[in-house]
Amino acid sequence: MCPDTLPGAMVDAIRQLHPSVLYASPLHFERMSNLEPAGPLDSVRLCLSTSAPIAPAVIDRFESRYAVPVGQAYGIIEAGLPCINARTGDVPATSVGRAVPGYEVTVFSDAGAVRFRARRARSACGERPLLRVLHALAASRAGHPGRLVPDGRHRLAG
Repeated sequence: MCPDTLPGAMVDAIRQLHPSVLYASPLHFERMSNLEPAGPLDSVRLCLSTSAPIAPAVIDRFESRYAVPVGQAYGIIEAGLPCINARTGDVPATSVGRAVPGYEVTVFSDAGAVRFRARRARSACGERPLLRVLHALAASRAGHPGRLVPDGRHRLAG
């Protein structure tokens, strides 16, 4: 974790610490993409945007500045990330991807509410049974608006 979230400090930390994955919010990607171009982030093989949908213009600007693909991940950290778009294959950057192994994702209403379920509940907070149950319940009631395209990719709506 970078102790300073100013965009220049984040780029400097990446160049100094050589991480292979950058996991940040759309705001961070936008702020970093607004800096003057300074060359690729050579150590980073994947960027994952989480917490909200990221604008296609931000993805394009970031990728052109730093030569690293930006994908999206969807979930709640306590229950896991059921969808991760690592930008492999034909999955567009604007999708959160297909469900990862161990999760089921469905659209359960006409309004497009998304629900996900872990086949085996796990928790970032530990393996205590009560926490596992609470986190699985929280995950199953996420209810974010979205849609499922025919090949199984998920797209959130705002």
